Amino acid sequence: MNGNSGVVFAGRLLIKAAPSFFDSTGSPREKLAQTLRAISTYLTEIARALRLGSSPISSLCQLRAKTITFIILAREIVPEQTARGIARQLVSGTRFSAPLSDGDRPVAIASDYETAAKLFKHVADQMV
Repeated sequence: MNGNSGVVFAGRLLIKAAPSFFDSTGSPREKLAQTLRAISTYLTEIARALRLGSSPISSLCQLRAKTITFIILAREIVPEQTARGIARQLVSGTRFSAPLSDGDRPVAIASDYETAAKLFKHVADQMV
């Protein structure tokens, strides 16, 4: 995937939207920061599972569920279309188009998940 996956693109979209998140105040901002940290954690867990050759299904399901929370919270701060675009890219990156039996493929995908995790964590850390 090499940095061009849906999850990395979601992180890039998040970075573009970040100034609006930073300018927000109150409870939605705090909850959104918590949600971004959780998403980062799930992305990291998926990467770890892929590197170990394990199935990341549990973390993938948790990530998909957390994107719903993200949409609800983020659309209070940015246009709903922006929030949905980030979530759509994030979820699209959880659908593997081919079996992960090729040894190089899981490592490349894991790298993308790690990159996205760092982007989501960075924005969350900047919000507090």
